[in-house]
Amino acid sequence: MSDCNNLYYDKDYVYHATPEKNLDSILKQWLKGHANPEWSIWIWNIYNEPRLYFANSLIAAYDIANMFEAFWKGENFIIIKIPRQELDKYEQFSDEKFKNSEKNFYNWFYILDDINLNKINYEIIKVSDLLNKWSDDELEWLYY
Repeated sequence: MSDCNNLYYDKDYVYHATPEKNLDSILKQWLKGHANPEWSIWIWNIYNEPRLYFANSLIAAYDIANMFEAFWKGENFIIIKIPRQELDKYEQFSDEKFKNSEKNFYNWFYILDDINLNKINYEIIKVSDLLNKWSDDELEWLYY
């Protein structure tokens, strides 16, 4: 699928969802892949070492941002859109928790490095601007 460009795999860009309130510190202190153990995460009750996740598509980033917004009520989320080529120099890892086994496809990958957004091209997308962009069937494809 890496040679195509469709709704579920963007060959040109990757996407990182984060609370909007984090943007100032991200611009000052970079996106952190592993520097602070306090940023470790729990996914489906499984502990993960600190890592920096990216979605392979805007729809996948939107979906996870909506889940986070529901979990952290009152938080507004943004999506940072980054040219895929900017991450080529970093080792990238697939995560079995984010594999659609039926379609043999990964919606997400992660890196362990820090990324200085001030040295790369990026775009900020407000999650609220994407409301109703996709149908329920298109969102469900991510999982089934």
